[in-house]
Amino acid sequence: MAPVNRVRAAIMVNMILITIQTMNTFDAIISLTGGGPGRATEVISLYTFNTVFRSYDLSGGSVMSVVMLLISLLMALLYAFFLPRAEER
Repeated sequence: MAPVNRVRAAIMVNMILITIQTMNTFDAIISLTGGGPGRATEVISLYTFNTVFRSYDLSGGSVMSVVMLLISLLMALLYAFFLPRAEER
């Protein structure tokens, strides 16, 4: 494996992991702001938490979790597809 391909693979893995971590940022937001003031800092993971545990809507929370999974998978596939390959240059 050429050094360029190794770097490409490392960048792709890093981008995928950062995207997944960003989608699931929950602990810092809940501990610092609780989603407020109002709902200004509410992200999709916090909204899912509030839907399941405050509104008792398990089916809605499950759907939101699956949508988050599909968005993460789509982003990973886009990274893998659009990251330029060394052989194509």
